[in-house]
Amino acid sequence: MFSKVAAAFLMSIAFLLGAWTVGREVVTTLDTDPGVFTLSTSVVVSSLVGGALFVGNYAGVPASTSMTAVGALVAADAPEPTPDIGDPEDVPPSSELFGP
Repeated sequence: MFSKVAAAFLMSIAFLLGAWTVGREVVTTLDTDPGVFTLSTSVVVSSLVGGALFVGNYAGVPASTSMTAVGALVAADAPEPTPDIGDPEDVPPSSELFGP
C-alpha cells in the first residue's frame, strides 16, 4: 500500500510530532540534574543512538530502539569517574577495607 519512502516520511513526521509534544516532559522526568540534558547533549545522545541503531541494522544485529535510547540517556547522566586517589601510601590495606 505504501512505499518505503512514504513509510519513512510518515515515521519522521510522527517522531517529530511526538518529540515536540511529549518529548519535553520525558526529558524533564528523566532529568535529575538540570545541567545534564542541555540542547547540545540531547543532540549528541540522539545522534549516537541513531548511529548505533544504523550500524546494528546494517550489520544485521537486532537492537531495541527504546533500550538503546534509555542506555544512552543513562550513560549521559552517569556520575563522573572517581578521581585518582593519589599516593599509593595513602591507601589503607585491604584488611582494613574488607575485614579479616
